[in-house]
Amino acid sequence: GNVWEQVLRIPFILEMISAVPFAITVILPSLRNLFIPVFLNCWLAKHALENMINDLHRAIQRTHSAMFNQVLILISTLLCLIFTCICGIQHLERAGNNLTLFDSLYFCVVTFSTVGFGDVTPQIWPSQLLVVIMICVALIVLPIQFEQLAFLWMERQKSGGNYSRYRAQTEKHVVLCVSCLKIDLLMDFLNEFFAHPRLQDYYVVILCPAEMDLQVRRVLHIPLWAQRVIYLQGSALKDQDLMRAKMDDAEACFILSNRFEVDRFAADHQTILRAWAVKDFAPNCPLYVQILKPENKFHIKFA
Repeated sequence: GNVWEQVLRIPFILEMISAVPFAITVILPSLRNLFIPVFLNCWLAKHALENMINDLHRAIQRTHSAMFNQVLILISTLLCLIFTCICGIQHLERAGNNLTLFDSLYFCVVTFSTVGFGDVTPQIWPSQLLVVIMICVALIVLPIQFEQLAFLWMERQKSGGNYSRYRAQTEKHVVLCVSCLKIDLLMDFLNEFFAHPRLQDYYVVILCPAEMDLQVRRVLHIPLWAQRVIYLQGSALKDQDLMRAKMDDAEACFILSNRFEVDRFAADHQTILRAWAVKDFAPNCPLYVQILKPENKFHIKFA
């Protein structure tokens, strides 16, 4: 990539701020007492945490929602701001009031919470300048984090939220994956599925990338189906949406196609891709797939 783009990246600058003073103390013994701002490495740890979130989810074989990831990043950002301010003020005040680490923690918490008692304050201009800089950084960074969190919340509410982990572990449910939900397909599935006496206590979670049309909305408002059917807007090709539907806890997954499709080969290709994605995400979940062309059944075996 571009050299200047890499040099001007914040992680590289932070590494240089910590590494250059350390190298100077090694080369010049007379500067062994030179201060090294090691506490700035907390921002490097935060950057590494953001990069390893997805790898961590794969390692523990559990995927969290995008909102969980954003909350985790927000908390880590807030902790880094407070930790940087505590360590910086405590060090700079050694030349003045010589605040203890607890006094610095107390001052930072009171300041960032906008209470501001005023009983503990930095006395020299470098620490006062640091406080001004940290407040400006907080006013820039934290609103951006909150905006992203609010955007994810609105998107999740728009797409129907998610099926709770508690319900998935205490109640039985199946997932119905479709590319486009039509009223005749929905009614055929619900009538046939709940016709069996043993399936009366099951819940049906519909995962569809399209928004609910008016006819489907009216049907799902009927008391008979309102308590049994949950509609989630999402795609079976995305792990985040499969996690929202709690696919790994589902009793079964049904992937259906519209039998009136004009291009049946294209419809089968989409169905096969969804089947592969579901089987990769939840290998122990029984999978029932509707294929329109018999010659395409061979590909389902790879799932």
